[in-house]
Amino acid sequence: MAKVTGPLFSIEARGKIADAMVHFPWKGLNVVRGWVKPANKMTEDQGDVRLMVGGLGRSMSQPKVGGGYRGDLLTLAEGLETWNAAYVKFGIKNVFVDIAGFTADHALYVAHGSKDSFDSVAGVMGLINLEIDYSGTPLIFEAGFQFYMLARIAIAIHALKPTLFNRAPYLTALAAWNSGNVGAMNADLIGT
Repeated sequence: MAKVTGPLFSIEARGKIADAMVHFPWKGLNVVRGWVKPANKMTEDQGDVRLMVGGLGRSMSQPKVGGGYRGDLLTLAEGLETWNAAYVKFGIKNVFVDIAGFTADHALYVAHGSKDSFDSVAGVMGLINLEIDYSGTPLIFEAGFQFYMLARIAIAIHALKPTLFNRAPYLTALAAWNSGNVGAMNADLIGT
């Protein structure tokens, strides 16, 4: 339903009237256009992007104020960009790139010797699986994989910007991480 200020069409109207027209402000003007039913084709590529961005976005609930991890992301952010947007952008641009990169990193996570540690800490931290069903195929970004990607992306950031994440456990190759490294990252995330 449209919200009207003053008589209709005289001062301002915002919103949809039936399935016919939409009133909204645009560049300082009050305008109206025909209502168009939003199209969501739910393509496989769209699902892939939503899975990658959504999973990385969920993991951003973990870096806390005062934690070194969040501080490094604040340094990574450019201009008006937020620290969590800098993380997701870096992850998509430099780590995943596409669904093939996601699949390759996921395979490394599944085979990792400390997978149980990543899963356990993710559960304690309150991360939950992200499931997206596109094209009839459910895609899952597991909670443990979200936590694993926090480590993976921090190490990748350090490789490109050596002043960031220049401390343990990020100086250790991810394949060699043990439960102690996972615990150290957790402490860095929450600032203890």
